[in-house]
Amino acid sequence: MSTTNLPGETYLFFESYFSNFIEGTEFEIEEAEDIVFSDHVIVGRHADSHDVLNVFNLVNDYQEMVTVPETANDYIDLIGERHRLIMSGRKDKNPGKLKEFVNKAGSSVFVSPQKLLGTLIHGFKYYLKLPEGLSRAIYIQFLTSECHPFDDGNGRLSRIMLNAELVSAEQCKIIVPTVHRDSYLNGLRQATRQGSFRTLTKVFYQLQRYTASINWSDYAEARDQLEKDKANLIPDEGVATFNARIRQFKKTFLPT
Repeated sequence: MSTTNLPGETYLFFESYFSNFIEGTEFEIEEAEDIVFSDHVIVGRHADSHDVLNVFNLVNDYQEMVTVPETANDYIDLIGERHRLIMSGRKDKNPGKLKEFVNKAGSSVFVSPQKLLGTLIHGFKYYLKLPEGLSRAIYIQFLTSECHPFDDGNGRLSRIMLNAELVSAEQCKIIVPTVHRDSYLNGLRQATRQGSFRTLTKVFYQLQRYTASINWSDYAEARDQLEKDKANLIPDEGVATFNARIRQFKKTFLPT
């Protein structure tokens, strides 16, 4: 799927906005616009403001976003450097430094620090066996998220790794909008707990096509479409409308 309809800062702004919002760094769109386009720090939210700006700056760096790992050491170095860049506003989260303590989300406990490097190295072997493009993108997103290598910022990092694979393969990038957060996280949970990637693959497949359907060359038009689709709302408020919109992007997935 071509990236030719994803020009410039409009797409990159919403990529950063949504990637932060679904992790709890919540701003109104107008506030995020001030942060990104006017370099304005929101009063009382210095670190949060830098989270949005740092992700934007990273995904706006084309050379960075066409860089993909060739070896396991490349992968470990790459996630360390990208984490350092996106978390530079939160020194207490040890930007770029692999975790030293177990982290978890709800009842999901991630890879322990003692097993982290071994898991990353072993997991990377499977990455090399996959075709370039969406398959590798989904896998490296899951591997990064599943290992949760850092104290914080792992979700944002994993989606940057996902999109770098797509840019490198000249495929359409993927936005995970707020309204689809639950479906995305449910896909990750099923992959973690049941070893089933069907839901996660369906989510990314549909979101890639949804992302490609929006005219990103015009900021106002893109924002109007996102709001019409209720992509910017929380799932409880917009999921019915958004699901109706993406239902047109169908693919048959075999049970896993």
